[in-house]
Amino acid sequence: MRKVRIFAIAMLILALCACMLVACGGDRSKTLTIDHTSVLLKADGQYDYISDVRLNTEKYPELERQGLRLITGYGDDYSTANEIVPDNSNAIEQYFKQDKGIMIIINGLQLGVGRYNNVNMQSDSRLAELERYGKDKDIDYFKNDSKSEQNYDLGKYWFDNGYNVFYFHWEMFADYYNKGSIADTGRGPGEVQERIWSTDTGVQAAYTRGGKTYMTEFGEAVNGSLAEWFAADYMRMAAAVSEVFPDYATSTHDIRIAGHSMGGVLTVAGGTLLHMLSDANKLPKAFVPNRFSLMDSYLAISSNPDLTVSWSGKKYYALPDDPDDSSDGGYCNYIPALDLAVNTYGVAAEFVCNEGFLVPFKNMAGAYETHFDEDTKRFDGDYSDVANYILDLCPIILVRPYFSGLTTNSMAANGHNAVREWYLSTILYDAPKAGDVTVPTARMSDKDVRSLRGRFFVMNNERKNWCETVRPDDDDFSVDKSEIVA
Repeated sequence: MRKVRIFAIAMLILALCACMLVACGGDRSKTLTIDHTSVLLKADGQYDYISDVRLNTEKYPELERQGLRLITGYGDDYSTANEIVPDNSNAIEQYFKQDKGIMIIINGLQLGVGRYNNVNMQSDSRLAELERYGKDKDIDYFKNDSKSEQNYDLGKYWFDNGYNVFYFHWEMFADYYNKGSIADTGRGPGEVQERIWSTDTGVQAAYTRGGKTYMTEFGEAVNGSLAEWFAADYMRMAAAVSEVFPDYATSTHDIRIAGHSMGGVLTVAGGTLLHMLSDANKLPKAFVPNRFSLMDSYLAISSNPDLTVSWSGKKYYALPDDPDDSSDGGYCNYIPALDLAVNTYGVAAEFVCNEGFLVPFKNMAGAYETHFDEDTKRFDGDYSDVANYILDLCPIILVRPYFSGLTTNSMAANGHNAVREWYLSTILYDAPKAGDVTVPTARMSDKDVRSLRGRFFVMNNERKNWCETVRPDDDDFSVDKSEIVA
């Protein structure tokens, strides 16, 4: 079973990377001017989001398990979160903490499993050490029993720290179906990322009925893009909270979205859309997110020049071409949306990567080299342009999650998921240092994260310093040092 799971994850990584068109090379003296037109909300809006953008559960009752869910507690094993739909006053009055912040966690692409069950982000007990956390809590968060199948829901770390913790369940939309074969994935990942922004190709969900797998008809699962559906669900929650706790809508709170892999794309798209909807007086300012935590996020670069963004009606943002590099260019809304969030709305963002930059920046089809130059403080070589765009907007933190049992050979597959375990657990511990500079983690303030834009943090690649525990405070980092990263 474990070998099958590792193989499935590895195939997912290959599928993700094989469908990327990555911007590469380029003149480091160039300064990119970001045009936000592609992602700006139409003046008259696209929908009345709260009332209009909903799942078609009448035709597809299987979709009822999808959408925003508030964690209400945990069972005795801490592996399964109890969840409730947070769009009504009864649920909010009973379970929402009116004096606490919000943490929304979004999963990544599903490889044929999203159609069956919802998934939450969990620790991998086979990769982490035995650890007890909390002065008055008797909780084994981490175990080191190779025979144990016990996993712990990563949202519990935040739940225990007082946050209102939500999962956005979109597993059926983040899944794809092509003859039921892992190897025969087609354009699956590319289609999923396109539907986050656009309805042009027809938003679909995979589901099972009577033991068989089906896809919803094009455009029938939800009347909007996936980012718009996320925004609509979030706005319904905010409306319910405002009704029960009016003071919440007029005060300031810590509101974060943490997205892993393809969920990072939905974080950037949906989170930035919430800010624009707030500007249009559709959402109280108290509910806009102040933090994007991007965990080995996919970059969603498309080769399709004809797609339009659903809420803007404009074509995808075209990355600048380098005439000396035939693989440069592509169409990417991620860059202008993140730029808008950071530079216009003041969102603090951190970009945490697995060793090798495999999912965010690197195309598996090429065997090229990207490195960070400590003299220029920029990435150089192939695959570097997109990395530098991100570096301009937020700190990049490269981790080597060599938890017990994780090897170089399994880093591409298990390391991709281990990044989310490392980052989400950083709320529990003091942050590590890179010399005299504190490494950005979940505990760092928004102000400090923003002050570290343009800094590149790397977990040192020596056996004694490898991240062999999930906890961050024993890790050893360098900052802005020369490093071959891909």
